[in-house]
Amino acid sequence: MDENKVINLQEIKAKAAGVDPEVAEVIRQLNERFGINIDICDERLERFKHIYPALNEAAQQTHGYDLQSDDPSITAAFNRGVEVGKAQMMTDVIVCLLEQDGLIERA
Repeated sequence: MDENKVINLQEIKAKAAGVDPEVAEVIRQLNERFGINIDICDERLERFKHIYPALNEAAQQTHGYDLQSDDPSITAAFNRGVEVGKAQMMTDVIVCLLEQDGLIERA
């Protein structure tokens, strides 16, 4: 059996629904993390599908900074903090957007 012929059902469903596989993966992660069930075919995701590329691009931006430290552990800790902050920002924006579009609601 050829191991290179692995079928990714999530990717197939995403393509069939006209959804970028990255968007489908984000929705899968949100479903898993928050115990919700958003279907990638839900029409209320249209705005999110259009906004996601810009959010993703913003999260990929690097920032210039001057720590003025020769200690690599301080630099590494700072970089981890920046990445955690980016991830939290993405989650917050996505959750707010999904709330506005009626896909989720606060309890």
